[in-house]
Amino acid sequence: MSDMCEFCDKDDFEKQIVYTSSSFFVLLPRKPKSAGHLMLVPKKHTDTMGGMASEDAQDFVEVIRHISEKAAMREGDKYLGYNTLSNNGGISVGQHVPHFHMHMFLRYRNEDYSPLEVLAGKIEARIFSGEEHKQLVEELSTIYT
Repeated sequence: MSDMCEFCDKDDFEKQIVYTSSSFFVLLPRKPKSAGHLMLVPKKHTDTMGGMASEDAQDFVEVIRHISEKAAMREGDKYLGYNTLSNNGGISVGQHVPHFHMHMFLRYRNEDYSPLEVLAGKIEARIFSGEEHKQLVEELSTIYT
């Protein structure tokens, strides 16, 4: 674990957690790129997806399934599916935080962006006030729990 790792100190992101599994936190980013933008962060430090223990990798897949099912139950036919995006391999491949994490974009009808636009920085982040972010985290927590 690095002293500089922002995902190893739960206090840094505790107010962003919308769901917790045995091995993962699901967070609402401080500046989400879309209405359905979440981040999946392992509780144990690992630099890359390949560094996860087998049981954590299984839980990872289960978390993605769980979030997708809850979104489908809530949104019905407005929910189309999801995209995931992750950089593995350090700064040279765009991984700015040395702790594996995956961005999950829940997709809804009438959205017209692609994850590649997000990756290229062409999508503006949604800026929420502290109170708006807190309310959204509370709302999402009730949906995903």
